[in-house]
Amino acid sequence: MPGRLLRGLRQWWRSYRYRFVPWIALNINHNPRTRRDVPGKREDKVLADAEVLAALLRVFRALLAHDLPRQREVLAALPEPVRSAYRHLLPDRGPRRPHARSPEDVLLQTLGFSVARAASSLVSAGRGVFVTRGLAPRGAVVSMYPGTVYQKYEPIFFQSIGNPFIFRCLDGVLIDGNDKGISKVVYRSCSGRDRLGPLKMSDSTWLTSEIQNPLAVGQYVNNCSNDRPANVCYQEFDVPPSFPVELKQYLPNTTYSCAQQRAPALCCPHCSQGCRPRRRASLQLLHHCPLTEQGSGSSTRSMLVFWLVISEFQRRNLFQFCFNPMLKIICLISISNSQCNSNFTSFSPKYSSLLKPTAWIYNFSCVHVHVWFTKF
Repeated sequence: MPGRLLRGLRQWWRSYRYRFVPWIALNINHNPRTRRDVPGKREDKVLADAEVLAALLRVFRALLAHDLPRQREVLAALPEPVRSAYRHLLPDRGPRRPHARSPEDVLLQTLGFSVARAASSLVSAGRGVFVTRGLAPRGAVVSMYPGTVYQKYEPIFFQSIGNPFIFRCLDGVLIDGNDKGISKVVYRSCSGRDRLGPLKMSDSTWLTSEIQNPLAVGQYVNNCSNDRPANVCYQEFDVPPSFPVELKQYLPNTTYSCAQQRAPALCCPHCSQGCRPRRRASLQLLHHCPLTEQGSGSSTRSMLVFWLVISEFQRRNLFQFCFNPMLKIICLISISNSQCNSNFTSFSPKYSSLLKPTAWIYNFSCVHVHVWFTKF
């Protein structure tokens, strides 16, 4: 019995030590192959932001074109110039044919490779991410780190207990990429909160087995070791306000704070004092009247309010601005050519770990616990 307990503790420590800050600080210089030195925050860019954005837009537009027959309601809510760009891709009205291709096939055709989760080839590493087909060249965006984005002051104590998927960015922002337990419930709640009629502001399919965005598997990328050097690295990316609203349904991230998502929608580009009270009232009414089952009275009222707001945004040319708040995401960039069946491994993240004990005590304050419960 004591021997079995010691073996269990040793196996647990081998996995947990990479998230234990004192151990990382004492051993970071002992393994130069697992360390990536960055002179400054601004130099922590393997790929330019413009190239990252171009790659994401290319993949997302291909996914939207592949799924266009089921996107008619989304297209109907878009301004005419945007809708006309996709109109020629719509099939003629008639019996719908089943889709022959999967999102992985679309990724293979767009970027030249496809990725998927599978049992890791590293010892005691659990699941990992592999190149299933094609070749992932150096400098390619190979995956994204999904999850709920928390600011430094937002409560995350209960979500962090026993959670190895919390990523800490350079500026202290936390991304919870766990697809189970309370983290899954929080993400679904925040994602559904930000949905406006048929317009989804984030992708929640990464929580299921049928992933709509095949890149949303970055939380399962393994850490490198002396025997297995890193072939990908993390890179922070701020989604610009001009990001197409019809493609936000493929972003696997959403913010925990409702005010952070809604605040930009209450301002117009030409006025720093905020929108007119009527537009603000319309937005608030739309937010508190979500769409329900067809045929109900509340569904009819909310649908009317939704189309009135959409028409107002289209008429005033504020559509792209009002539905595109700033959002931080994490992309994984390939730093070497990865052949088929290659297991992705990343540098031990210098700023990713479970919360420090001091942060646990801070987040356990009465104010934060109260705020967390009032979110639901």
